Amino acid sequence: MVSTGATLEANGLREVEVIYRSKACLIQRDGEMAQSKQQLIDKLLTRIQGVIQARESKYIMMHAPSERLEEVIALLPGAERPTILPLAGEQQRVAMHMVSSETLFWETMEKLKALGASSILVLPIEKMME
Repeated sequence: MVSTGATLEANGLREVEVIYRSKACLIQRDGEMAQSKQQLIDKLLTRIQGVIQARESKYIMMHAPSERLEEVIALLPGAERPTILPLAGEQQRVAMHMVSSETLFWETMEKLKALGASSILVLPIEKMME
């Protein structure tokens, strides 16, 4: 049984044939439920939503020119504003970290570079919670 294939790949194996595809579904009955059970369900749903949201997002790090920050930020739709950190020994550039949607990337990276961004890293996110 394979979920993402990462374990297969890590062990030098490969998928031979798909014999079955499945999906999980959570169903809850109408009406009141014991508070402890409802808390457990809420916790599970939060975790599932975190994995789904992480799958659709990337963690982005880069160096960006201080005077073009708003232009750079406008290219990267995210849930929150980015984290901006000073670069040691530099006044004109900062380090920028943020979570952004997966839907962008090669064209956006080229635009970021044209704005003066450098050391652009795009990393997968395993889990996240807002």
